[in-house]
Amino acid sequence: MSSTDRAQRRGRSQTSCERSGELRLVPAPSVVYALKSLRAKRLRLGILSDASAEIVAAWPSGPLAALVDAAVFSCTAGAVKPDQRLYGRICAELDAPSDQVLYVGDGGGDELRGALAAGMAAVAVRRRGPTNALAFGDTDWSGPFLDTAEHLPAYLAERA
Repeated sequence: MSSTDRAQRRGRSQTSCERSGELRLVPAPSVVYALKSLRAKRLRLGILSDASAEIVAAWPSGPLAALVDAAVFSCTAGAVKPDQRLYGRICAELDAPSDQVLYVGDGGGDELRGALAAGMAAVAVRRRGPTNALAFGDTDWSGPFLDTAEHLPAYLAERA
């Protein structure tokens, strides 16, 4: 196989990877509305995700990228949650001290306890999708819990 053939095959594979990621990056309109509501309050928003490479490939052109100020993906950062380096990195990219950050997640990968260990506040949100969806390291959580991410603006308003 020539180097041109290999380059074309890599290009097709990358495009396929990006397409797969794009299909997984379609947020519910209510989530977009909630994120826009938070941004309207001049809050800095970040994503810290153990997402796969296809999500990372599709991220820059995806609909969520424009709604957040920073994104850290474990597959490119070389660690997975609850590795403290990830929490430190998202805080650095948001230019926010950890004690001024509220971490919101579904609890997979022990991410909520990781956030607490990093000095953040944390709140759990119910995971979307089928009950058998892929999740890593679910652990019990006794802290604050929201039924949906869309409840986050109201939750923050109550805490203000």
